[in-house]
Amino acid sequence: MSKARAAARATILIVDDDADIRNFLRKLLTRRGYQILDATNGEEALALCRAQHPDLIIIDIIMPAMDGY
Repeated sequence: MSKARAAARATILIVDDDADIRNFLRKLLTRRGYQILDATNGEEALALCRAQHPDLIIIDIIMPAMDGY
C-alpha cells in the first residue's frame, strides 16, 4: 500500500484551544489526504475518541476545562 493511500484513510484528531492552530493544521493535513477531527479541549477530545477512534491525536498540553495531561 502506498503512503498516499494509507494517509487517505488515516484520521487525525487535533486538540487545541487556539482556533488558528487548529485551522492551520487542518489545512496542512487535509492537503496530504488525512481525515481531520478537531476539539477545543480534553473533554471534547475524549468524546470524539470514543465515537470516532482516530488513528493519531495531536494535542496541546495546556487548555481550559481538561488539558492534554
